[in-house]
Amino acid sequence: MFAVLISEKGGAERREVFEGSEVTVGRVRGNDLVLSKGNVSKRHARLTHKDGRFVVVDQNSTNGTYVNRQRIVQATIVREGDRIYIGDFILRIEDASGPHATSDESSAARAEGETLDQPGWTGPSQDELKAPQVPPAPRVPAPLSRAPRRAEASEPDVPRPPKTEATVRQDSSPLESVRVIVERVTEKVERRTLERDIADNVARRIERVLLEEVGRLRDEKGISAQITDEQLIVAARAELVGLGPLEALIRNPNATQLTANGTKSVSIVQGDRLNYAALPFSSVDSLERVLARLCRMSEASHDGRETFMTGRLQGGIIWKAVRQRAAPEGIVLVLRRRSAVESSLDELVRERTISKAMATFLTQCVSARVNVLVVGSRSSSVARVSSALAVAAADRQLLVLEEHFQLAAAATAAIRLDASTAPLDPWRLVDFARSLPETNLVVESLAGRSLAAVMEIIVHGFSGVVAGVNSSTVEQALGRLSTNFASLTPGVTVDTARQALASGFDLAIEVGAAPDGRDRVRRVVDVSLDQAGTTQLHEVFSFVSDRAASGGSAEGTFVAASAEPRLLDELRARGVQIDTSPFQRTPSV
Repeated sequence: MFAVLISEKGGAERREVFEGSEVTVGRVRGNDLVLSKGNVSKRHARLTHKDGRFVVVDQNSTNGTYVNRQRIVQATIVREGDRIYIGDFILRIEDASGPHATSDESSAARAEGETLDQPGWTGPSQDELKAPQVPPAPRVPAPLSRAPRRAEASEPDVPRPPKTEATVRQDSSPLESVRVIVERVTEKVERRTLERDIADNVARRIERVLLEEVGRLRDEKGISAQITDEQLIVAARAELVGLGPLEALIRNPNATQLTANGTKSVSIVQGDRLNYAALPFSSVDSLERVLARLCRMSEASHDGRETFMTGRLQGGIIWKAVRQRAAPEGIVLVLRRRSAVESSLDELVRERTISKAMATFLTQCVSARVNVLVVGSRSSSVARVSSALAVAAADRQLLVLEEHFQLAAAATAAIRLDASTAPLDPWRLVDFARSLPETNLVVESLAGRSLAAVMEIIVHGFSGVVAGVNSSTVEQALGRLSTNFASLTPGVTVDTARQALASGFDLAIEVGAAPDGRDRVRRVVDVSLDQAGTTQLHEVFSFVSDRAASGGSAEGTFVAASAEPRLLDELRARGVQIDTSPFQRTPSV
């Protein structure tokens, strides 16, 4: 048996006693405790009493359940005197067999500022009220910034302590300290001020208020002992006027990707390592504000209802965001720095990625504008080999369709088109390449609509394509591309797609990682169709491993085919002078 004391804003406190060990709370009949307000869900929460302990569980409610002003995400133990906030109601649990608060005690509690009726109380911050199922639209630049906000009356009125009272304890988390400071400064300078472009005089005012609020929180002994004042100021300032934790990617030239998973975490990729920022976004409100700034910086226009957003910043940084129903647990924001890739066939020879004979052969192929697939499981390896092939034909105009890498970075005269921004149509980008005479097209990733577009121009006679494919082997790559191409092209079967690929591409290069981690071209194969329409792969060069040397490096030999590849006849027909000596001897070193 236990009792629940219910307080409602503007109403008297009442006490209800329950015989069972579990009480359901919600807005509709059928619940043990009915709280008839619109900001209470039909099945909002469950209270249980077991083994002398009280436990509250949120039932996936829209506006959440709070214990002592903290939103709960799992079963939470509550003690007598703890406050449970559900919509406009405060619940307190006590053992019904023991003494309970008298009316005088309740009056004393009100005097201490612990009920909804005290003038100093306000509702929860905007981020606390977000429905977990559908994150609201971000406050993006004008005209979105003028869109009306949701009515305050529909928001649950969960109390927050007065400004003069410490809102975090010294043993609380550093992130909570940042959240409180950002919230206080936001209220002092007005929210709409932070939603616009911030002029210098406004930035100085925000800085002044920030320092004042940090000082006040320090006097209240409310700053977490795990964060210094300077760290707190830097983190809060970044969320108020900058890009918050995203600045770690922009400041660090070695960082290639940053992912903000709502307010849960911010991960940073640097090289092959994945690290997590000590302080993610302190609130959904701050994350939305930073998303709005990204929109302004990218000159991206959104109507506030879009689920997917994307933009490009200076320095080759691409950002993408997913929100609303596609991201039910909060906005997912990804920033990626486009890495510059400089490589040449001579450099690959020095690194033992390929042999000198292979470099000579590949240079002749690219100069003759054959279509080449570069296949590898590591996108960085594919990018390096593709870049080397791109610059091998020095007399050709380059058009590069890139996404995550700046391919052939040293080719300053190359025409570069961005395939990572959603509004661009790959069909039009690829068709633009077809309109340019004597142009080699380099495609970072042959997939999706880019695959269909490239195959379209190849079918119509375009040559000089170097395309990267993320697969472990050539066979796997052709299988995946065939399935992908067939799914994108009405009336085309997988077999027909496979035949189109085999007839459209002349050569495939398979690159993998050696035991010491360095790139190694494992195979160069001639791709063709036999008379029955079956795909034929004939090795032109291959790497044969002899043994593993000390340090993990693999020693071996690049071996050329003992007979001349079919492709040589085609190159001769195009008037290309071919060095056939590698195919007249066994090893090629």
